[in-house]
Amino acid sequence: MAISPLSDSAAASRGIGPFDENVHEALTPGLQWRESEKDEWMGLADFNIAEDAGTADVRTLREAKLTVEESTPAKSAFSILYALEGAMARDVEERYTITAEGVSVVTRLGG
Repeated sequence: MAISPLSDSAAASRGIGPFDENVHEALTPGLQWRESEKDEWMGLADFNIAEDAGTADVRTLREAKLTVEESTPAKSAFSILYALEGAMARDVEERYTITAEGVSVVTRLGG
C-alpha cells in the first residue's frame, strides 16, 4: 500500500470551488493512501457520514470514537479513531497533544 507524498487531500463530492466551474473539491489536511499505483488516492475527506450511505459505491464513516487521554491545565491529549467502510477503507487514528509549546498530531493508518 502506497502513502501519498502530499499533506492535503481533496474530495470531489464536497462542493467547494468556483461557482462557474463544474468541478468542485475540498481541501482537507491529512494522510492519503491507495492500494496500488492504478488506484486513486483516498483520505478521510472521501468518506461520507453513515446517513449518506445507501448504495454499494458509497464510502462511509461508520464511527468516530473520541478518547481523552489527559486533561490538565498544562497539557491536553486525545485521540480520534475513525472507523471507515467501503472501497479502500482503512481505520484512521489521529492523536493530538496540546501544550504551551504547540500542537503535535500523529496519524496512523490501519491495515
